[in-house]
Amino acid sequence: FNKTTSKIFLIIYLCLLILCLLIKFFKFLYRDKYLFKLFITCIISVIAVPIIIYSLSYLLFPNLSYYDGTLKGIFDINKMMYDYHATLDATHPFTSKWFSWPFMYKPVWLYSGSITYGFRETITDIGNPLVWWFSVISFVYLIISAIKKNKDSKYIIIFILGTIIPYIFIGRIMFMYHYFITLPFMMLGIVSFIKWLDEKYHTNKIYFIYIYSVIIMFFIFYPIVSGISVSDEYIESLKWLSSWYF
Repeated sequence: FNKTTSKIFLIIYLCLLILCLLIKFFKFLYRDKYLFKLFITCIISVIAVPIIIYSLSYLLFPNLSYYDGTLKGIFDINKMMYDYHATLDATHPFTSKWFSWPFMYKPVWLYSGSITYGFRETITDIGNPLVWWFSVISFVYLIISAIKKNKDSKYIIIFILGTIIPYIFIGRIMFMYHYFITLPFMMLGIVSFIKWLDEKYHTNKIYFIYIYSVIIMFFIFYPIVSGISVSDEYIESLKWLSSWYF
């Protein structure tokens, strides 16, 4: 199982969601030409365009020994990739479980550069703690809000679950970067939560405080995600969890 398979699952998931909406609002689609055109546009955007772009991308590699330039060849390659990942039996020091990803429990160390005079370069796929960790709190808000029948929260939760559920059933080693497809929807939860806080307390200060804090945190962690040479002491100071290694 790989990221391509995950994306295919997400496309199928979106198609089923669109189908459910179609069934629910069929009478409106039937009567309203604009809504019908919008529905057709969604189908083309979600299904046709991604398939075409993905298939054409194989033309970038015309000399592959295992690709014969046909649609069947594309199917065979994807089946080969799926079989490899589905039966993979391997270990890795930076593997992690799906439920640990939102907490950034074990980021993947990607690069280690030159070490001179107490300075070194390093790159990890760690995220911004104020985004990742706050998104967990926001997800709790989404659940409570959805229970109270907030439709926006329900839709966000649907997309979050749709992108993370496939990994629950995967037996092979996985890594934190598999969570990147889920993160944008978790960030929508942050927006929803902060919007609720601002409305509840009749202020927009929470929004600005959060944005500025995220920007500051971005610059704090920038050296270890960009490979900029900084002091070893600075890098060590960013290892907030014992499982962080970079």
